Amino acid sequence: MNGAPACDVTLEIMESFEQCMNEVAARVPDTEQPDIVVGIPFYNEKDTIGPVLEAAIEGLRQLFPDRTPFVICAGSPAGTEALRSIEQMESATEGEAEILSFLMGDPCINGKGWSIRAIMRMAAKLHAHLIILSADLLPRTSEDEYDGLGPEWIKRFAEPITEYDMDFVLPRFESHPFDDVIESHIAYPLITSVFGTRIRQPITGKYAISYRLIRTLLGNSSHWTMDTGQYGIDPWLTVNAIASEAKVCEVSMGLKRHIPNPGKMEVLFSQVVGSLSQQIVARDDWWQQDSTMPAIMKTNMILPRIWSANRRSMSTR
Repeated sequence: MNGAPACDVTLEIMESFEQCMNEVAARVPDTEQPDIVVGIPFYNEKDTIGPVLEAAIEGLRQLFPDRTPFVICAGSPAGTEALRSIEQMESATEGEAEILSFLMGDPCINGKGWSIRAIMRMAAKLHAHLIILSADLLPRTSEDEYDGLGPEWIKRFAEPITEYDMDFVLPRFESHPFDDVIESHIAYPLITSVFGTRIRQPITGKYAISYRLIRTLLGNSSHWTMDTGQYGIDPWLTVNAIASEAKVCEVSMGLKRHIPNPGKMEVLFSQVVGSLSQQIVARDDWWQQDSTMPAIMKTNMILPRIWSANRRSMSTR
């Protein structure tokens, strides 16, 4: 999702996004509103998006056996092959699951961030909580439920929101210290030091968002930039969740398996660091209001596999 031209977020671009969303919203089926939907932003991961869809549908089915699973897939204009794979899944699951899939048509709204914003818009229309999964995830290769993507991921993401009133749920994956170096060496220490909130993996691209927080995020267009519309969406989400006083927690997910793409590291670095820097500047009124910062942050365990990451209110429900 890195082929969008370099253009500013103008009123014209936002109007183009709104037009796209109106067209997609007209396709939302008139069915019973789901409690939780799964969103999958994609580029053209035609070989992996099928198993991700299967895991999402099965996870929703296990969590809500009396409800029809609902999945939203939003992709780049380059994602025609992946879209065909999704449409084949739609045909195979007709009557058993609802899959809303579409491509972002305008080149200026082409990117991971724009796709996730579009997914959030559709989730808001459905008044539903949202779980975001990556299209390049690989399913587990053993019977161990912590060894890669499986239907259990849906319950682990959903339970803090549905049972404990959390707003933003981030995963904590088992990983090597030199995996995801942008996250471990830049995003984590910056967010911890500036915002006083220890979230060990703040830009994984997989998370759950409450309907309450979705509405807050969608109303915050003033801090949206072109970096945010690309790979910079992840720090944007995390920083805005913290600054809006959302209830944030982490959940242990085991091992993450995915298709590595070292060729995108340069653009990933530029957009993630750019977006994070922009959010730090934009939120200076929030992080400067405390005269002192705690010398030692703590992450209090509040549930099995779930840790609170809020600095200001460590109490949980």
